[in-house]
Amino acid sequence: MLKVSYGEQLDMGILENNVRVTYPVARFFHEVEEEVWMNVIKVNVIGTGLVTRVVIEGTVERKRGVIVNIGSSYVIVLPSHRLYPTYDVCKW
Repeated sequence: MLKVSYGEQLDMGILENNVRVTYPVARFFHEVEEEVWMNVIKVNVIGTGLVTRVVIEGTVERKRGVIVNIGSSYVIVLPSHRLYPTYDVCKW
């Protein structure tokens, strides 16, 4: 695992944010434990933001590089958005 602290720059040309975590089983929002949906938000949103912060300074300084954030078509074809609402919000 790569460990990097803020202020330390990585010489990266491309960052692809393609993280995905959701509930193990489809459930309505009010049925999902707070710890579970907080983990979905921490990984999908906060994790993506933290990694981007580490990479973006070097990208701006070098005036080159690409950051690609991957969404999910699953939020469009999902049979019921009511069963994965936290994941939907994270991936739109």
